[in-house]
Amino acid sequence: MEQTKHTPEQTQNTIYARLISQDIPQISSRFIAMRLMELNNKSVVEVIKETDFKILVTTEKKKYSISLHLLDLPDAKFVEL
Repeated sequence: MEQTKHTPEQTQNTIYARLISQDIPQISSRFIAMRLMELNNKSVVEVIKETDFKILVTTEKKKYSISLHLLDLPDAKFVEL
């Protein structure tokens, strides 16, 4: 069976949708999805919202602790775990 290859934009939109479904603010979700793509991640396995401003994201490759900006700006601090 042939595997469908997704464009980077489709992959980023899939990650964005997963973050939004976990009640992560829209601007932060878009920024995180973009950043995860830059870090060569293709999918999100798990999202844990620890507080309104701190989330744990597990991808197919790595796990990240992400601190969001208080004002939902396109900025976040990524720490690889």
